[in-house]
Amino acid sequence: MRLDFMHPADQLVAYMTRIYNNGLTTASGGNLSILDSNGHIWITPTRMDKGILNRIDMVQITENGPVTHHVAPSSELPFHQAIYKSRSNIKAVLHAHSPALIAFCLMRKLPNVHLIPVTRIVCGPITMAPYARMGSNELGEVLAEEFKKGVAVVLMENHGVVVAAESLQKAYAIFETLETSARIELMANRLGKPRALTEDQIDIARTKEHTRMSELSQRARSPEELGLRRDLTRMLQRAVDQKLFAASQGTISARMSDGSFLISPFGRDRREIDAEDLVLVRRGLKESGKVPSRAVFIHEMIYHRNPGIQAIINAQPPHIMAFTLTDQTLDFKSLPEPYIMLHDMPRATYGFNYTEPQQTAALFSATTPSILLENDGIIVTGRDVAQAYDRLEVAEFTARAYLELPSLDKMIQLTEQQRADLDEYFPV
Repeated sequence: MRLDFMHPADQLVAYMTRIYNNGLTTASGGNLSILDSNGHIWITPTRMDKGILNRIDMVQITENGPVTHHVAPSSELPFHQAIYKSRSNIKAVLHAHSPALIAFCLMRKLPNVHLIPVTRIVCGPITMAPYARMGSNELGEVLAEEFKKGVAVVLMENHGVVVAAESLQKAYAIFETLETSARIELMANRLGKPRALTEDQIDIARTKEHTRMSELSQRARSPEELGLRRDLTRMLQRAVDQKLFAASQGTISARMSDGSFLISPFGRDRREIDAEDLVLVRRGLKESGKVPSRAVFIHEMIYHRNPGIQAIINAQPPHIMAFTLTDQTLDFKSLPEPYIMLHDMPRATYGFNYTEPQQTAALFSATTPSILLENDGIIVTGRDVAQAYDRLEVAEFTARAYLELPSLDKMIQLTEQQRADLDEYFPV
């Protein structure tokens, strides 16, 4: 979806529908706006169901006031106008009442953006605005003061979150990333004290080596490649729908018979990736004109060391992430299906996959198809894309089940004899 080719009204409908369908606001809550090239504001309407909006319901605000008269603009229009005046680089504003961020607003506490590297990289520093009545000019004034500090995110005491960015696509990615991170932090606090990262540690994840790869010469695409592009695109959409990937996070790759592999691109909204966006990598060279995921080198190393692995997924599913932020063990010795599918899952220290890619690749084997990365998620592998995805889904469902327990102490694991019986009937 190229936003520069979409009408502002269509953008507002697309992203408000996405926010609502993802359970990140209510039918009556939240609002979005865009500042167009003429300096006019386009904003969502007031008192309309966010699940059934239409482009004709969007309200254009010119210097003479609203253009559309069958609906009124959002009651929060004053703070949107104030935010646009606060900084010239702001072209989109998003406001929502997402559950995890509301929890922090109720505590009048900021979520920790240093727990997960992608949160700090995508969201930057965040601030909290003092309480002011919704719809008031005072609220616009206090928000404008916060955005003048250069931040992209402001939480409001006892109210919700506001994100301001250069595009609605960027604003949504920031919002979804922070909401997911806040939810993970709340879950992690049930398991222990979440482990924060330093700025130096987060810089490890800012690697730019993937942008410096030399390029492949163009050649005709084989039916095998075209089929794999189709399959990977479908799996990407599925991972987003199942909340295993987010707009700003998640990498998938699969190997072809000649040893080359396709991998998802860097810096793209995972929901908007099409077959032509995937990047072909062959012997350290990348497809011309494209930038692969930051994970390209670790994927290449895993394929090189493990001939039986044909697909790899990096992900940060929320329930798994809660375990990676703490010292609480996540193993699969309590349930038959996760045990026979995942077996052992070693935990690598934060940044190990970047600083020691060869040793990271060496962790994988037939009995170790997946590894956990402290503060950075999970890497799962498989003999094909379907198996890798299934393992990811089972791992996340298992972590979710564990977090549903009143206490992990209540969990009873399978005995050694029971596991030995499974090993006998379901050999690797």
